[in-house]
Amino acid sequence: MPQHRLTWTLLAWAPTALWALVIWQLGGDDWSAPTTSRFLGPLIEWIFPTLDIQTRMELAAALRKLAHPAVYGGLAILAYPASLRTLRGRRGVGQALLTLLPVVLLATADEWRQSASSVRTGSQFDVLLDLAGGIVALGLARLGERHIPHQRHKFFQPKDQI
Repeated sequence: MPQHRLTWTLLAWAPTALWALVIWQLGGDDWSAPTTSRFLGPLIEWIFPTLDIQTRMELAAALRKLAHPAVYGGLAILAYPASLRTLRGRRGVGQALLTLLPVVLLATADEWRQSASSVRTGSQFDVLLDLAGGIVALGLARLGERHIPHQRHKFFQPKDQI
């Protein structure tokens, strides 16, 4: 691979890598349920002041679970154009797998790390939830791509294909 192609490919993956670092940080003990409940609890109470404490706690837990597909969906959205760049514009199963690879690897590593934590719990279900978010995001990216003119994707295409 010529040097300029390698450089552009690495640049295309940079946003994915940065978001993966954010997710890794969020998966640490500093963002456990007891910690996030300090701001999530008052926010829920402010939005829904009539809810009882049990319902507010259940809502906070549900929001924390919903964060999984959201943040990993974002990872897939960022990996999608990078996978296009890496595979030189070829679409198909290989591109889908390359897009979802960072989602699966990071989700598995993060849940494995959390399983060794004293304040977090690792869960295979969460890995599936993360992957589901990635798959939905990949589908949305493919759907959106059909409605966005090709010109907007030039950054991710090798210069010999523009």
